[in-house]
Amino acid sequence: MRIFFCVSIYGIIAYRIEILTKQSFMGRETSEKAFHRWMKIFETFPEGIALIRNNYILCGNKALQYILNVGVDRTPEDDPLYNLLKVDLKNAVVKQWVKTPAANEQPKQMSIWQFLMNNEKGAIFQLMPRTRQDGEDPLNDFLADIPKYITLN
Repeated sequence: MRIFFCVSIYGIIAYRIEILTKQSFMGRETSEKAFHRWMKIFETFPEGIALIRNNYILCGNKALQYILNVGVDRTPEDDPLYNLLKVDLKNAVVKQWVKTPAANEQPKQMSIWQFLMNNEKGAIFQLMPRTRQDGEDPLNDFLADIPKYITLN
């Protein structure tokens, strides 16, 4: 009787552990599938979006690079850790848009990265045109003259 009792308890415990192990594996697998599904959707957004935490860019979609006119020739394989995008954000200068500026007050001008690291509240900014480089397309000059306004949060 004792042997039967011990074997049955051992069997029940082993069966429960096996069920929990399979459920845990399936749970991890479905969360990974959901993550990759959301990342595909995230890439299709026409708005430029980047997730930044603790001074690191966790991910950013392609639209961000086109909106800021930075790094449009690069692919995610060229910059897997977003270091080049981070440098571009440090170099991209924006000027805070103010509806009615005070007489003696000039709008703040800063890089996008400075704004993001200061944890300020969101605001509207004018993206300052990049400096022209030799051999660039004249169409880029025309597009650079059109002011772009962006919101940073």
